[in-house]
Amino acid sequence: MPKLFLFPGAHKTGTTLLQEALHAQTDILADVGVSVIRRNQFHLSPVFDITRLLRRGKSVPDEMRESAAEWASTITDETDNDLVLSVESLFGEVNTRFYGNAGAIVGLLQDLFPGHDFVVKYYVRRQDTYLTSSYLQKVHKGNPRDGQQFTEAMLEAGMSWTGVLNQIADAVGRANVKVHPFEAMSDEGIDGYVADFFSTFVGDKQVVAELVGGRPGTSTNISVSEIGLRIALDFFREVDDKELRLKLMKVLQRHAGVDKLPRAQLFGPDTLAQFREKYAQDNDLLFTEWGLAPRYREYYSFG
Repeated sequence: MPKLFLFPGAHKTGTTLLQEALHAQTDILADVGVSVIRRNQFHLSPVFDITRLLRRGKSVPDEMRESAAEWASTITDETDNDLVLSVESLFGEVNTRFYGNAGAIVGLLQDLFPGHDFVVKYYVRRQDTYLTSSYLQKVHKGNPRDGQQFTEAMLEAGMSWTGVLNQIADAVGRANVKVHPFEAMSDEGIDGYVADFFSTFVGDKQVVAELVGGRPGTSTNISVSEIGLRIALDFFREVDDKELRLKLMKVLQRHAGVDKLPRAQLFGPDTLAQFREKYAQDNDLLFTEWGLAPRYREYYSFG
């Protein structure tokens, strides 16, 4: 039976890098029996519309399910290959629902692709840096939301990786769920991180090396520094023009980015202590139950 390899995020874990590498290599992958469901193709599908309802716990009209089934059939009728789908927004955006109803969404995909065995690989990141990166992305887009309020709302909602993983495992079986830490990119390098991704669904090491070697160059926006963040937030409070905010952010990213100045520190010692109290025990389950490499254990316990 063919497999469907699903990569549903999380955000801020290098997903854009991985998707760019994936979509650039569709021809080679097809030659080795792997077909890619492109992210844009999925975003425009009726399936993605249904996931938006499921994230909010809404019921799904029968006609939407029928339309989604027809869309899935167009894919399975074209190929008997294994399928790969990488969509970091599958379970929702970065908000206080924190990837809610993940199990129902995976179950939906299983119903739509009944002839495939599912393998899900999920990328995690320590909660404080995940939240910092998510918040800075909002600032880069000209969003003036207060960092303290954003943090408090997310802490109250809870950011449990094991909660998301348990939902996925309930749908596909624990043996079919793999977990990889974003922090591995620092150890493995970008090429190693991408190679680990391809190795999930390509068994030939030589082909994996070819896929990695042919990936496009990495283009990422420089994050604003601590000084840049303060300038931006002061400006946002005075100016309500979105276009001007975005222009300022481009200037700050170019001239006051982390490549030149100290990185923005969103959390002080007291808030970090909150993270430690709230998530250290939960994160420990990533090692005892989900097999994360022991070298990351102290880091994920906020040691």
